[in-house]
Formats: sequence, C-alpha cells, structure tokens
Amino acid sequence: MAATFAAVQAFTGTDKLNLSVTVPADSSKVQDGVPAAPVTLTWKKMGDAADEAGQSREFGGIHFHDGDFDGRALGAEVGQAVFAKAQTYFNGTAS
Repeated sequence: MAATFAAVQAFTGTDKLNLSVTVPADSSKVQDGVPAAPVTLTWKKMGDAADEAGQSREFGGIHFHDGDFDGRALGAEVGQAVFAKAQTYFNGTAS
C-alpha cells in the first residue's frame, strides 16, 4: 500500500485522502458477532492509511515491527520510482 500511495501522492501532489469506511456489526466471514458494533475507520492522509495497513500486519502476527517498518519504507521508494518512470512515458522520453 505504501508504494501505491507514494505514486498517487506524487501524481496528485497531495497526501490528502479524507476517506472513511464503516464495517457493519456482525459482518465477519470468520466469527459470528464480530464486530459487536459498527466500526468506522477514517484516514485524513494517505500516509495514515498506509501506516495503519502495515501496523495491521504486525497486530495479525504476519510481520515483525522491523519488517513492517522496512517494508513501508521500501514501498514508498518503489512508488516514487514507479512515478518517475511513468513520467518518462508522459513526457515522451521513455526508452
């Protein structure tokens, strides 16, 4: 997600996201009654959403902290490189 947001941020020139999503009560496909009440997640900036996505992998036991942190940093670099390459196609200098 960090790579995607870095590329979108470079393209749009802003980190603003202003996005929210509500997860309805009892909507889990795995466990009945989860969540017990609706949960609304809100992200004002793309960086916030990317950070929360990375942190969720830590909380889920998928990544250790260093792997999460390093992965988000690498993703941001990849996104910037992708945008730079895309720019060469937009301006006609691609090789």
